[in-house]
Amino acid sequence: MFRKWSDRRLMEWVQWSLDTRRMAVIYDGGPDSEVIGVGAARCLSAGMDDEDWYVHDEMGDTIFVDVAVGSQAVPTLWLAMKTRYGLRKQVSFRRLTGNKRRTFDAATFERHLYGKFRTSTAAAA
Repeated sequence: MFRKWSDRRLMEWVQWSLDTRRMAVIYDGGPDSEVIGVGAARCLSAGMDDEDWYVHDEMGDTIFVDVAVGSQAVPTLWLAMKTRYGLRKQVSFRRLTGNKRRTFDAATFERHLYGKFRTSTAAAA
């Protein structure tokens, strides 16, 4: 979706996401504080159109992830989303390939996320 946007439109959306606390930037914590992840999410209620990038329902039961970049930062981004929105019923996102919306139970998503993160971190050590 972002590929079709002009630079100006993308910057306006990023600024709106920052202003409304819907975006998180994750740093590695090192002396040079490099960015290792970026994510933006919003809450949606049943039947809301996720393709309208400005639609949001603060009380919605689904956290819709607009963008998440940085595989090692995803667990931290998830924590930021839960801190911002609180625990919700579902997590939903669209993959770049196929553009199909995927929706998961939030607890199942979290168990899978942290299990995968522990496994990939252990394999890298």
